[in-house]
Amino acid sequence: MGSAVHAASLHRAGVAVRAMLSLEMIGYFSDAEEQSYPLPFMQLFYPRQGNFIAVVGRLGDGALTRRIKRAMAGRRAACR
Repeated sequence: MGSAVHAASLHRAGVAVRAMLSLEMIGYFSDAEEQSYPLPFMQLFYPRQGNFIAVVGRLGDGALTRRIKRAMAGRRAACR
């Protein structure tokens, strides 16, 4: 609940938040091809193995999501 309390305090203070990184499920790893997705078409874009980190953004935030993905991949990204 710490993140919810922090988000509420930012909102009350009028702080504009551009992005939030959640490290949910970091540490899970599996080479077994058993990864499933809620929508069938998602398997066209994501692997069947649970050995990856997904960068996910809201609709309309594609540019920011791509910048974060590039930064995580070690490529030059302007994350200012």
